[in-house]
Amino acid sequence: MSHLSDVELIDLIDEVLPPERRHHLDECLACRAQAEALRTTMTRATDVDVPEPSPLFWDHFSARVHDAVAESEPAAPGWFSRPTLTWGAAGALATAILVAVVWRSSAPVSHPLVTPPSAPATVASLSSDNDTDTDDDDATELGVRPGTAERAIANLTSAERSEFVRLLEAEIRM
Repeated sequence: MSHLSDVELIDLIDEVLPPERRHHLDECLACRAQAEALRTTMTRATDVDVPEPSPLFWDHFSARVHDAVAESEPAAPGWFSRPTLTWGAAGALATAILVAVVWRSSAPVSHPLVTPPSAPATVASLSSDNDTDTDDDDATELGVRPGTAERAIANLTSAERSEFVRLLEAEIRM
C-alpha cells in the first residue's frame, strides 16, 4: 500500500481520512511520524500570539498596495499606451472604411450589356429631319450592341416581366 499523500495527511488531522487509509498508519512507521510532526506543527502555529497591527496600518494599506502595483507594472510600449491616440486611430480607420464603402456604392455601375460610346454622340446628330426612330447604326454609335434589349428582357424574372408589360401598355395608351 502506498504512503499517505500530503492531502491525506491533512485529511487525517481534520479527521476526514477514510478508514481504509487509516489502517495504513498502523503498519507504516514513516507515515505515523509524518502525521505526528504535522500535528505538532499545527499545535505550535495555533499557540503563537500574533500582535494586532496599529490602526494606521489598515488606513494606509490600500495606498501602499496601489503604489506597489503601479511600480511593478511595466508601461505598455508605443502609442497604444495612450487611450486618446488609440481611439483616434480607431476612429480614423472607421471613417476611412465608411468613405470607401460610400464611394464604392455611389460609383456608376457599368452594365455588362451596354458598352460606352467611343465618340460622343448628340441627339441632334442621331435624329433625322422627320424625327424617325434611330436605327441599328445609330444605336451602335451610342455604344449599345444589337440584341441588348432582347437579352435584357430574357433575363427578367416573371414579376419584372409583368411590370414591364404593364408599363408598356400604359405608355401605348398615352
